[in-house]
Amino acid sequence: MSLQITSAVRINPAPCQHFRVTIDEDGVTRTVSISLDELRQAFDSFDYGPTAALVLAWARYRLSQGATLASLLNQVIV
Repeated sequence: MSLQITSAVRINPAPCQHFRVTIDEDGVTRTVSISLDELRQAFDSFDYGPTAALVLAWARYRLSQGATLASLLNQVIV
């Protein structure tokens, strides 16, 4: 599995802090909107650090796409 951010575009002119982010997951493209504050808050409020936050965010995303907990074991996140 591979994830790649292919685009991050500010939704409105500065000082707007909301971005439309395009993500490619194994050739499937999805677009989401997120603010810098939401992103910072996700990392700052997680006690185990940003790497663990990214892993848990990846797991949450995969589970929302229909994965099972067992299918997430031994996966390489690139």
